[in-house]
Amino acid sequence: DLQARALSLSPRRQELIATIRTHQPVSFDYLVRNFRGVAIGTLHYDLQQLIRGGFIRKLGITRGALYESLVAL
Repeated sequence: DLQARALSLSPRRQELIATIRTHQPVSFDYLVRNFRGVAIGTLHYDLQQLIRGGFIRKLGITRGALYESLVAL
């Protein structure tokens, strides 16, 4: 199930889901500010993988897009 799969993700991706869940919906800029030690390209990649896995959803397609969690950690 989705919850069990989420627990097998890397700690950074689990933290991304938890941050999105707590403050949703969140912008990419919000995530960049909260994950300062993570490269922007890495954040983009992680978000894409989380979307593909069904853990989060992207609302919108432009720079103002927001993210919301589909699973609780």
